[in-house]
Parts: sequence; C-alpha cells; structure tokens
Amino acid sequence: EWIIVEGRREGIVLSWTQEEGLSTLVERSPDGKNWEQMTAASLQETEWRDGGAAQGRSWDYRLRSERSIEGGGRVVGDPGPTITVDHPDLYPPAMPENLVCLPEGDRVRLRWGAGAKGLRYRISRSVGDRKPVVVKDDHKKTEFDDENPPYGRLTYEVGAVDEAGNESEIASCQTVIGAAP
Repeated sequence: EWIIVEGRREGIVLSWTQEEGLSTLVERSPDGKNWEQMTAASLQETEWRDGGAAQGRSWDYRLRSERSIEGGGRVVGDPGPTITVDHPDLYPPAMPENLVCLPEGDRVRLRWGAGAKGLRYRISRSVGDRKPVVVKDDHKKTEFDDENPPYGRLTYEVGAVDEAGNESEIASCQTVIGAAP
C-alpha cells in the first residue's frame, strides 16, 4: 500500500507498508516507459526520499518486493502498480545575498551575490518613506546601475524570481544621494 507523504523542496517522499521478511526496491520513470532503479540496494525501511526529482514536472514510481533466499540469492518480484506524483515548483529561490548600495557621484550601483542559474531580479527603489517603485523588472545580472536616482535617502530592494515565477524574500540596502529634499 502506498502513501505519498509529500513533494518538498528536498524531493518527493514516498512511504509504503511492507510484509515481514521482504525488502523493497524503488523505481522511477520520467514517462512511464523508461524505468530506473533508484535504490542501490533493497530497503528495509518503509520510507524513501527522492532528492533527485526535478521540480516542475510529474514522475512515475513503482515498487518491487525482494526476498533473500538461502545461499545468498534473492528473488525480485514483479513491479507493483505505477503511481504518478506531480512535483510542482512552488519553492522560492534564496534571497539575494550581500546586497550593497554604492553611491558613485550622481548614480547608485547595486551589487549582490549570484544565485541559482535561470534567476531574474526585480529591483525597486523608494525615496524617504514613500512606497517602493519597480525600477527594473526581469533583470538578469547581479549588479545594476541606477543612472538617474532622485536626491535623498534611497532604499533599494532586490528580489530573485525563478523560472516558475516564485519570488524570494527581499534584500534591501540604503544610501543617500545629494542633499535630502
């Protein structure tokens, strides 16, 4: 009997019941046709985590029971029923790290640490206590030059957005350009 615990950031967790004296092999397929044994040896446990299952797609799983026999051999059973697990990409990327605001004359250069591949960044700016306004959306680099910022106390916010549209927590930094109004 299968019980799917859940798809998590760390992978898909499968759980099942198993008869005494048997162990279990886990197989996975991307298409229900090409099966790969995922466990190097049969499992005595009744739970397994697939940390290699890519998010944003579905995976097929099936189990095979295995019994050890005298003389060191083993008997592997036929595959059990196939179960399809959707593993949507619901998890935001990490927040941009080490964001700094570097005033350079009449412009501000923002820099932050690189994240995972395929990320884009949303950059917002607020003046004083005003509400932030997006100054650049869909930015692909880990630095940005604000060429004509307004004078005053500026707060910049940078959020990472992954290919599935999940947005990270916001990193922020502050600087002052010219005389405050």
